[in-house]
Amino acid sequence: MMRDLINIITTLLTEGSRGLLYRVTGDKFFRGERAKPVQILSFIKAQYFPKQPGAYDSQEEMLNAYEEVEIKSKGILAANKPNSQMRAFAVLTLTDESTKKPVYFVRFFHEIKQDMTGQWKNNDLPGGFQLDKATSLKASYALKPTDIFAANTRFPTVFALLASFKASAKVKDFVSGMEMLYLPTPTLPIFTSAGEYYTAIRDDLGEIIGPVAMIQGLDVGDGAKAADIALTDGKGWSGSRISFPSGKNNGLVDSYIVTANGVEVGISSKGEKGATASIRNVGDGIKFIKTKGSNAQKKMLETYAKSVDIISEISNSSVIDFPLKYGIKKGFLSVNAAAAITDLISSGAQSIEELEMTPDVANELTNLMESKPAKTNLLNYGAGYHALSAVARYVADDINQDPEFGMACLKFLNSSPIIQLHMSVAKNKDNDVQVTGFKSKYPPNFKGTVILDPGKTYTSVAASGRLGFAYNGYTSDPETPVATSTGSKRTKRDFNKDAAAVADPALGSSKPRDSGRQLRKKSRPAKG
Repeated sequence: MMRDLINIITTLLTEGSRGLLYRVTGDKFFRGERAKPVQILSFIKAQYFPKQPGAYDSQEEMLNAYEEVEIKSKGILAANKPNSQMRAFAVLTLTDESTKKPVYFVRFFHEIKQDMTGQWKNNDLPGGFQLDKATSLKASYALKPTDIFAANTRFPTVFALLASFKASAKVKDFVSGMEMLYLPTPTLPIFTSAGEYYTAIRDDLGEIIGPVAMIQGLDVGDGAKAADIALTDGKGWSGSRISFPSGKNNGLVDSYIVTANGVEVGISSKGEKGATASIRNVGDGIKFIKTKGSNAQKKMLETYAKSVDIISEISNSSVIDFPLKYGIKKGFLSVNAAAAITDLISSGAQSIEELEMTPDVANELTNLMESKPAKTNLLNYGAGYHALSAVARYVADDINQDPEFGMACLKFLNSSPIIQLHMSVAKNKDNDVQVTGFKSKYPPNFKGTVILDPGKTYTSVAASGRLGFAYNGYTSDPETPVATSTGSKRTKRDFNKDAAAVADPALGSSKPRDSGRQLRKKSRPAKG
């Protein structure tokens, strides 16, 4: 039994999100339509240069090694271009199933790590090849609302939604199934000969089917019934407007419905683990408590007043201003460095050397950027955004130091007007996919501990949204792994030590200045 469990886990890890470097011999990749592929490749092996783990001493040494590989691997295709910081590369060997000839691909890295999970994604094989596995193909089927409808479209009725759905050539094979929701007596959809799309129907198209089924009066579970009583006084969902937010600021919510009497309700079709919440989701909970909450809920606003203030500050500040202001207030960013980051962003500079600044500020920004590696060879790379993303990481880690913040956010999240609505499907012997039912929860019951996570919104190319949240958290055990915005798994003791190093120059690289403590390690001359 244990051996079987280990084998199952190993298979899931191998075939899941570990990426191209962990494919197994015989995995297929196709180019073109899956039913009529232009070309099919079969995976043979992945090789690291140098061997795992490691890196060449210089880029010149790395390029010399690559030249030797290139001579032996005729026609090798590159997934990226090496920048000055890259000292390693990996080569994939596959076989063309038609010609039986080998096909080679290369990707360059800063180094070969002990664990290369996710370092070369399954959808990043040059030439438009796709991994021939259901989980990897799901995104390519384009059945999410944002694939089918124009961004942020608001439908006055579900019938307007159907008209727009039918007008999309992308989903013509799914129209007859969707129309079952609109029969005089609405029924659960059946999608004929759609077995290939099983997971995409369940996870992506379900984001549309669920709220439509709810508005059309189908039984979608006890949670929706409880929400009807609590939010609409039992008036029901019929006649509601519906919209599908496309931005990253909506987090857990996949759609919003607005009832005939103006009540806005979020619908979350996402799983309960590993999803991302948004500042709006948490803020909606606070807003709901203030307007319609019970006395016990309103007491939470007093208990977690400090967290409410932080959430309010994040909500009311621009995506650029909040990390900078908080960093200055906490003393790990100087006023001058914050101003320089703003100038770098405004100018579009790709290097801090493009702007005039003092050696101290240049040194501070350099060390900030070195603390958070980024792909500097991207065409839209921005030095200012790179520095800002590092500041956002320190800000998030500082706030996450207080476990009360995570607890407060989870309580507010579970007080928000969100219905968790999960659709189940089944595939029959005729390869049809049938919607079999729904489960719903209200009030929402998101579990785990919440932390701030800037990873998806603050990058080296943009600040695309406010600080988001992730379901990971702290425990009372100091050796229990702590999830941080960097994605590493440090223990709470490690986490506290790192934070102390920022606050105390004797414990780390920080150094006191008149404008606060800075994150700097070495001197760097400023340009000019």
